[in-house]
Amino acid sequence: MATTLDDRLKTWQELARLSGAILDLDDHEARRRCIYDAAIRMFGMDRATLVPIGRAMAELSAPGRNQLPFFEYLALQRKPVLVQDANSDHGFTMPAEIADWRFPTLLFIPLIARETALGVLALASNAIKEFSPEEEALIGAFVPQVVAAMDSETLQRLAARHEAFQAFLGELDGIMLRPELPEILSATVRLVQKALEVEKVLVFSRPKARRQQPLDVTVAEGCPYANGGCLSGHACGKLANSHAGLKSVEIRNAEAIAAEVGPDHALCQERQVAIAPIHTHRQHYGVLQVFNKLDGTDFTQDELDLIENVGRKLGLAFDNHALMEQVNEGSLETIKGLARALDSKDKYTANHSENVAQYGYLTAVAMGLDPEHCQRIKLGGILHDIGKIGIPDEILNKPSRLTDEEFMIIKQHPGKGYRILEPFKQMRDVADAACSHHERYDGAGYPRRLKAEAIPIGGRILALADAFDTLTSDRKYRPRVPIMDALVEMRRCAGSHFDPQVVVGFFLAMAELGPLDLNKNELPPRELLLEMADLSLPLERFLPPKEA
Repeated sequence: MATTLDDRLKTWQELARLSGAILDLDDHEARRRCIYDAAIRMFGMDRATLVPIGRAMAELSAPGRNQLPFFEYLALQRKPVLVQDANSDHGFTMPAEIADWRFPTLLFIPLIARETALGVLALASNAIKEFSPEEEALIGAFVPQVVAAMDSETLQRLAARHEAFQAFLGELDGIMLRPELPEILSATVRLVQKALEVEKVLVFSRPKARRQQPLDVTVAEGCPYANGGCLSGHACGKLANSHAGLKSVEIRNAEAIAAEVGPDHALCQERQVAIAPIHTHRQHYGVLQVFNKLDGTDFTQDELDLIENVGRKLGLAFDNHALMEQVNEGSLETIKGLARALDSKDKYTANHSENVAQYGYLTAVAMGLDPEHCQRIKLGGILHDIGKIGIPDEILNKPSRLTDEEFMIIKQHPGKGYRILEPFKQMRDVADAACSHHERYDGAGYPRRLKAEAIPIGGRILALADAFDTLTSDRKYRPRVPIMDALVEMRRCAGSHFDPQVVVGFFLAMAELGPLDLNKNELPPRELLLEMADLSLPLERFLPPKEA
């Protein structure tokens, strides 16, 4: 410390030049080194470091913020704090940020500008020191110089953060334009995880048509235990459901989490989670959970505001999805009505679509397809002939055989059906099935001459269901074929017209349930149907004996 008049004068002159010297440096790290060198030289210290905070004073003193981190607590004191002999002060614990320091004297100087805690300048000396009133005045004069430099740095950092947040919001707006809700949710959680540099992000919502059920995980990033879904009973799910009616973003630390879900959950090991509602004025859809910044710091208010903004935008995405589903479902019911009307135009085709749907569904179940896929195939059966709406009645209802030209027109109905159904985004797999139910496994079908697995599984199943119901139903130009003969024909066409695995599934379904709307007395015994499902057995085994 300066001891002579000349030394003190030089110190104050250096202090007067300090602010300008710091601001002349463009590099943030160079500015900090300049501050450290000046502080060590002017105050006779041996080491210096700056611990950044960058939080509003009102935020630090907000209700419920107990056990503040050491440097945030110092910032709230608004004045320098001297620890004269840290080695003998048993009530003092060296904070983690300077845990490797082994100095007796420590001086902590809060740096505050415009009610924002920029950080704390920590100084250390190898000797036990005291500061005179003049030296304390020098410290008081030193602080504004550093704050001016740090405030400039903070403003630059805030400007960069604002620019980054604006870029984030721009990217988020682009995501919101995507057509599918699952794609929107997945892209959003990835963006949040990357932009905020956090460990994991989860979206919880309720399953469609089960609005009374608990919230469950819809999409997650960085959360291995969420890959299988069904987290409603997990601590994350309990935490989500305890905030199901949340109105604004909230923060929970480990202590608060333990109070809500119980102290034994692994979730209590999480440092901090921000929970934001996913809602609009119309509906509350769920919650967004954002866990643990990777750098170990708490969420800033700017980050919390951004998380809340994401929740609102996801609420709008859920809202738009729900509205589009209502529109599409209304239009779909209209199309189903047209399909039923198409069947009812001719007594010979009454219930044909319903029968194809049921045969297709039962076959899909017997093949072990997942329940949702089975239901989609059933819907495809109802709508498989919807393209016949575009075929002239005189061709559809012709009592005699069709000419080649008329048959070419009939063959257009799968493509017409596809064009009717394809605009409905939730109907694309159904449209594919409708378009391919006249394809053959050997590639000789129409309209695209697809072969084997290139034919969608729905089309392969409906091809057999359609053929069987057509054979076993009366037509204007022929009576129905006996059940056993139709079954033999299905077996004969395994590998040519039909996927062999579909044929097996069909026979297994018949063995359990039998044909629809037909005389069950005609049905072969269950044991025979199970034998017919074994494609390794020769077809001749099931043919009627030849007449002598």
